[in-house]
Amino acid sequence: MTDTELSCLDLPSTIPNTSREDSDLTLVGCSLSPEPVTLVRTKRGGQYRLPQRQQLRNNLLIGVGFLELANALDFSANVWNVVPIPRFVVALMAVGGSLTLLTSLVAVRDFQLSWSNMRLLWEERKYLDQLRAQHARNKDLARYLDGRLGVNVREIGSELVDRVVMDGFLGAGGVIVGIGTLLAIGGANDTVFRASNLLSGYIGNAPAAFYGLVNAVWSVYLWVRFCRHASAVAATPDTAPFRQRLYLRLRRFRWHAMATAVTGLVAGAASMVTATMWYGYVVLIPCILASVFCNFYWRLKLGYDRQIMTTLRSSRPQSLTEELAYVVSVLEALANHTLPEPILNVKPINKNNNNKNNNTESLSTIIQFLVDNDLFEHFCEWLLLQNPTLSARFASDAGQDRILITADSLVKVCAETAPQVYDQARHFLQKYGRRHFEHCERYLLELVGYDSWRQSAGL
Repeated sequence: MTDTELSCLDLPSTIPNTSREDSDLTLVGCSLSPEPVTLVRTKRGGQYRLPQRQQLRNNLLIGVGFLELANALDFSANVWNVVPIPRFVVALMAVGGSLTLLTSLVAVRDFQLSWSNMRLLWEERKYLDQLRAQHARNKDLARYLDGRLGVNVREIGSELVDRVVMDGFLGAGGVIVGIGTLLAIGGANDTVFRASNLLSGYIGNAPAAFYGLVNAVWSVYLWVRFCRHASAVAATPDTAPFRQRLYLRLRRFRWHAMATAVTGLVAGAASMVTATMWYGYVVLIPCILASVFCNFYWRLKLGYDRQIMTTLRSSRPQSLTEELAYVVSVLEALANHTLPEPILNVKPINKNNNNKNNNTESLSTIIQFLVDNDLFEHFCEWLLLQNPTLSARFASDAGQDRILITADSLVKVCAETAPQVYDQARHFLQKYGRRHFEHCERYLLELVGYDSWRQSAGL
């Protein structure tokens, strides 16, 4: 079942109220703050960009899926483990060893990105723990914070095991294997020959085998966790309108956990076999393909961007099902390639109507929607990229390195061109809004699943 098919599944019979209350629910944190958006001018190109945000990012690198392939590029050193070495084998060793070392740089970069995510998640966890202790008597807020803390555990675990630990072990193993493969070129020297066999054999492949065991333990935990969530969802009446979406989300997590566990264990065992037996590489072929598939599956179906929670805007959070109903209704409208006008109650701009007040009012409404759903910052950045000359109207002088934009100032500056900016806002929502709300939905579905499990367990 695809995401598009899901957009037509059981939805609430009534459209949820979309005048967003002060709530920290939804993955974006729903920024209702009147603080202006700050855009900084880049040194190259002179474009205005957003500074780095406190945001968990779905930034798993594509190249990480090929780390298993990189660790198999020592096949020339292990299959043709003879002296003298044929010339074509020397070429294979040189290429394979060099590519393995270069691919290890991908692991280093992904390690850095994941470590940044982990640091933000740890900061968020400390803040959530403090709030939980302060508001222990507020049952609704405590329940909400417990949900965020529970999902935070899974997020930290995924970043740690699936990225930091994997990048560390497979990256280090790749360096060892790459060096061993290059050393094999000088295999005529007995000392170099033995060193090459060790590095491209058991020593170089041991990190991958060890990671396979660690990943299997984590994957089993995830499998059990999401099976329990699925059972709890089935027994919770409030989740009925979204049950199919919840089942699909939880099933995808289980599929990914099972696939990575089996792939890691088989690849780890096969890599140890390759040290002495060539047919270990045959077993590695499906493991390499599965590793690439799991990488794309996570990036496209499971991962999400979300704002890190740094402030509590309300002591009375909305229910998770209300937030989810809102996000699903917006997604349904965007999936039909329309602005969610029934939800927004926006009066479309009539380009043939010169009534400036009506046009400004319509523009204000759609801008407020962007603000309420934490899309305003990105819209401002995108709008200035589409209209570079617009930045001068927000700055006191064209050479200013930093400009500030509020919703009111944007509407005021764009009053004369309200129909054009309104159309651009619609285009922005169609192009970027759907992905944004899909990520909202992914996070909320996991929150609902975890919350259902806690309630069914009486926690």
